[in-house]
Amino acid sequence: MTLLPDDLEALRRSGLLLAVELCPHPAYLGTAAGATYANRRWREAVGWGPGDALSNPEPAVHPEDLEAWRAAWGAEGAAQAELRLRQAGGGYRWHLGRAEPAPGQGAAPARLATFTDVHAHRVAEERLGRLQAATSSLSAARTLAEVRQVLLGEVLGALGSNGGGLRLITPQGLALEEHVLGTHAGAETARRFGLIPLDAPHPAAEAARTGEPVFHRDRREVLERYPHLAGDLARVSLEGNAHLPLRRGEEVFGVFSLSFAEPRGWDAGERAFALALADRAATAYERARLFEEERRARRRAEALYAVTAALAAAADPLEVVRTAVARATEALGALWGSLYLARPEQGELEHAAAYGPEFAAREAWRRIPVGAGVPVAEAFRAGEPRFFSSLAEVGRSHPDLLPALQGSGFAAAALLPLRAHGEVLGVLSLVFAEPQAFAPGERGFLQALAAQAAQALERAHLFEGLRRSEGRFRALVSQSSAGIACAGLDGHLTFANAALCAMLGLEPEQAQGRSVWSLLHPTDLPQSQRLYERLQQEGAPFEHELRVLRPDGSALWVKANVSPLFGPGGEVESSVAVVVDISERKRSEHELEQRVAERTHDLETFTRSVAHDLRSPLRQMEGFAQALLEDYAARLDEPGRLYLRSIAGAAARLDALTQDLLAYAHLAQQDLHLGPVDLEAALRDALAQLRRQARLEGPFPAVRAHPSALGQVLSNLLDNAFKFVPPDRPPEVAVRAQAQGEWVRVTVEDNGIGVAEAHLERIFEPS
Repeated sequence: MTLLPDDLEALRRSGLLLAVELCPHPAYLGTAAGATYANRRWREAVGWGPGDALSNPEPAVHPEDLEAWRAAWGAEGAAQAELRLRQAGGGYRWHLGRAEPAPGQGAAPARLATFTDVHAHRVAEERLGRLQAATSSLSAARTLAEVRQVLLGEVLGALGSNGGGLRLITPQGLALEEHVLGTHAGAETARRFGLIPLDAPHPAAEAARTGEPVFHRDRREVLERYPHLAGDLARVSLEGNAHLPLRRGEEVFGVFSLSFAEPRGWDAGERAFALALADRAATAYERARLFEEERRARRRAEALYAVTAALAAAADPLEVVRTAVARATEALGALWGSLYLARPEQGELEHAAAYGPEFAAREAWRRIPVGAGVPVAEAFRAGEPRFFSSLAEVGRSHPDLLPALQGSGFAAAALLPLRAHGEVLGVLSLVFAEPQAFAPGERGFLQALAAQAAQALERAHLFEGLRRSEGRFRALVSQSSAGIACAGLDGHLTFANAALCAMLGLEPEQAQGRSVWSLLHPTDLPQSQRLYERLQQEGAPFEHELRVLRPDGSALWVKANVSPLFGPGGEVESSVAVVVDISERKRSEHELEQRVAERTHDLETFTRSVAHDLRSPLRQMEGFAQALLEDYAARLDEPGRLYLRSIAGAAARLDALTQDLLAYAHLAQQDLHLGPVDLEAALRDALAQLRRQARLEGPFPAVRAHPSALGQVLSNLLDNAFKFVPPDRPPEVAVRAQAQGEWVRVTVEDNGIGVAEAHLERIFEPS
């Protein structure tokens, strides 16, 4: 009811009307009879005109909140309630309404109502609640399907959106992963925007490119920026929208698109709320992706283990090929699989096995030239895998293949070269009935599977080659005229061929397990054991001439070439020997040595005779020349004296050579019995005879040698070192010794003129 003029005048006199008008919030007075007066702020807030001050305020209250406000207004004392008031521009805003007794008597109003705007706080609380609920649901979602369900259910509801879509960035562009069309769009629209190129003039592509959200309040803003979308917008009832980038760290991996049937204000709070939801959605999506990736990786590892185990059990190359194709096709859920093996001599790839429909092995594809322009040959030539995620992708690069593939069930393919030690053995082809993304993890699994297949195929080829080689080796060994034996590190025979058994006079069963050392002549045993010990420790092969004893006691001269056999770790684990009978050669050498000894004796006798006969005239020549110099030098001119000195010097040198010849003949007559010799003492004796000093750089080990022969050799080496030095340079000679296995190497070093490189190999040849 409306205030009567008398009541209105009474309110003015009481000052309450002035107080209500000055109130900073919307307010109104009400009498006990129900009459009201609303102040200017109330009228402005709810859209009343100046003449509506005495109107009933209840129509401005949201119908859902009217009962709560009536209860507060009718309370005896002060009371309050949160309610929504209709706004002048449309819509409602939340207020906290407080009703309390008004001061005054008589005609004064019974109640005073004031309203404080709490819309921002209430909306923030509601957003927080929705955000917490959505976060809780997203946290509980483990799989990508569950995350998408929450995104397009609770999250869209929390934002008040009536439609939206989740797009992921792919090499081809923004692909629509999942969508809710709502009431504003049809399936045709979803198909049109199912794949948006990243460089396209579209708000979702802009958000993906820039990593920044794109907000539009209404259709007008969309058309101002993207006028080319007018035709698409005409078919939908869309106003406000938002496109929110989804981040993985700094990387944008997708866009969450929202659409609204009504205009959106997109104030700071609304934008922050939408971005917070998008952030939680990205975290949940990434967590679910990692969960599913881990689960797929586990399944791939189990499948790879199963394939590896099956391949390990296959020894024959054809069995490996069939196993690889069948297990790979089953493990990956492929429609069919096939394997092509390289035939380099024909320049072709030959179809070796197939698993699945007969289409995979059609006759036209059984042999493919290596240079052909088809994916299998291209993968083989490049040695790199090729992936086709869809039939359309095949059509873009190989349009000529489309007629053959259409209707075959082909939707995607992986072509995997089988590489082993840099060589491509073939290509494994897997065809899928559904398009495949071929994510990095899946590609890695496929390549690991191909590597296992390649290793198994190479192993099978090696095994087959080894079997053939072993057959050839056994045939060769059994037919060889040379003796061949294998022995363990303990010196026991593990194998002896027929030729060796014949040499030893043993049956094969007698030779097996026999100790090698029991077969050797005692004189040759220590040297043989030392050489074999060195072979075990250093892996050094050796050649040795020795005698073996036959069961009848006879000795047989043989030459053994012994080589180590190494284990997987590089250690010597056994040995193999090739043994040749050299008895005839030894008999021939013995006869030759006897003949040489006889001739050498005759030569030595002749040498002594010639040397003795030469010395007498030489001494006369030297004596007469010296006498002439002493008695008749004054009568001779300088050239004459020079000639006499030359005659005397030449006679002295010839006499020295004759003495050396006699010393050699005397030495050659002696038996060279070897015994222990103090090398350092022998060097000092040689230096004393030469009347020279040299630097002896010890230590000098004791050696086994013939004392006279060693002394002659050391004297000759030292004499040459001192003799061949330029006249303006004092000779400096150093001697050192170094043990080298069973020998000692003596080095004589000087500062003389040296020997020309061309003559180095002739130093020890007889002149």
